[in-house]
Amino acid sequence: MTGPGLGRPPPPPFARVPTGVAGLDEILLGGLPEHGVYLIKGGTGTGKTTLALQFLLEGVERGVTCLFVSLSQSTRMLERIAASHGFSLDGVHVHAITPNEILRQQRTRQDVLVTDEIELVDIAERIRGVVESVRPQRMVFDSLSFIEMLATAPGRFEQELASLVELLSGLEVTSLFVLNEGGTGTTDMLTDGAIELDHLAEDFAGNRYRLRIEKVRGSPFRGGYHDFEIVHGGLHVYPRLTLAHRGRYAEEQGGRERATYPSGIASLDQMLGDGLTAGTSCLVRGPSGVGKSSLATRYVYHSAERGHRAAYFLFEEVRDTFLRRAAALQMDLSPYVEDGTVRVVQLGGTSVLPGELAAEIRTSVEGGAEIVVIDSLSGYYQSLPDERLLLSEIRDVIRYLSERGLLTIITLAQRPAQIGLEGIPLDRLDIGESVDVTIELQYVEAGSELAKCMSVIKRRDGDHEKGMRELIIGAQGLRVGPVLPDYGGAPDDDRGATSKAPAALGGDGDGAADG
Repeated sequence: MTGPGLGRPPPPPFARVPTGVAGLDEILLGGLPEHGVYLIKGGTGTGKTTLALQFLLEGVERGVTCLFVSLSQSTRMLERIAASHGFSLDGVHVHAITPNEILRQQRTRQDVLVTDEIELVDIAERIRGVVESVRPQRMVFDSLSFIEMLATAPGRFEQELASLVELLSGLEVTSLFVLNEGGTGTTDMLTDGAIELDHLAEDFAGNRYRLRIEKVRGSPFRGGYHDFEIVHGGLHVYPRLTLAHRGRYAEEQGGRERATYPSGIASLDQMLGDGLTAGTSCLVRGPSGVGKSSLATRYVYHSAERGHRAAYFLFEEVRDTFLRRAAALQMDLSPYVEDGTVRVVQLGGTSVLPGELAAEIRTSVEGGAEIVVIDSLSGYYQSLPDERLLLSEIRDVIRYLSERGLLTIITLAQRPAQIGLEGIPLDRLDIGESVDVTIELQYVEAGSELAKCMSVIKRRDGDHEKGMRELIIGAQGLRVGPVLPDYGGAPDDDRGATSKAPAALGGDGDGAADG
């Protein structure tokens, strides 16, 4: 008696066919299972033909026979599309059958009105003839929509599709069938998988593209939507961050104590119980100019001094300005940037894809980063059209980095009456419940001047100081004052209004040089 687990050897793993599209093979866990027929679905201008060309050209590089059967583009137009991306169709068998060509051929054969069904029969016969003659290992058929349009008789489209799928299966061809928009349930049933391409129109930033794998028969894949760009060279896909299984970091550490990253400022480290911990996330929030970026930079700088790698992602500040400002505050990161210890990446602008940040973070993790700073969440929000999208993505980022044992520092600018793009106050972006540590910075009145103060609101992984201290930022770097006595003020609900400060404000603080 044989069966699963009863002595029968497991079936050999099927081979995967790489698509040639950066990031897509990662989502497909190596590529498409060989000898299958897969749908590429999407609206006009979503990159279906470009993806198909990349699939074939990757095959040419591997020395396999490739065929492109086109019912929607002439050979000249395909060459133009390929040239726009720097591609050459050399090595690809191209067989274009245009609607006008079919009409001319049929009119020379009969004197009666040409019907759609006669056209369909002729096209189907020619396609089968080309496939049997070339015998490709990879094939693209662009597009099924034209066949669907000609098949006016009920069930005829499904009949022709089933016949073509059977032929390709017998010849062991891995095929992509291009289909404009939707498709039918029967189409999905007859094929082995489907990839849907989509674009979302934005008011000021053109189109944002995304894709999802609807199904791959008999094979796992990464679900959900993944962002992609259409650039010179084809599609570039940004896979969503993949979360590790729960407890992976603790298992790999074998119960050992997690690393601590101090700031090098004794008073600040005292507030946080010696420093921030690996595998946790810290939110630094407060109004504009209060010192959020400087505080985050301090942790990166001191850690770099100790040989720890870090990645700093800028969404509001220009990279050169950031480095100059850090140097002016006695935190010169340039030597560490040059030797690769610190990676400073400027993002933002008109539009940022959530997947773009995910790809940069993954690159940093693979490069050995131990600390990741996102500066700032509010700047990232300004580059995105949807608040819900931001919150979902940033929570995935926090979990991804925490499960891999990295320290995550996120800054958030908060101002009274600050309104987002859709009329939503940016206070609504507060992710305090998702992070392990929250540091609050605020302005307080000190006589006729404004002073900066900081306090630790929460820390999940240990104890923290409950008092408030003055934060002094100047030519000598960052300094943190002693605990303020008898402080009666408290952060206002709008987290931007000033509070009255005690007379002890303005005393000598504990500076970085003293730490």
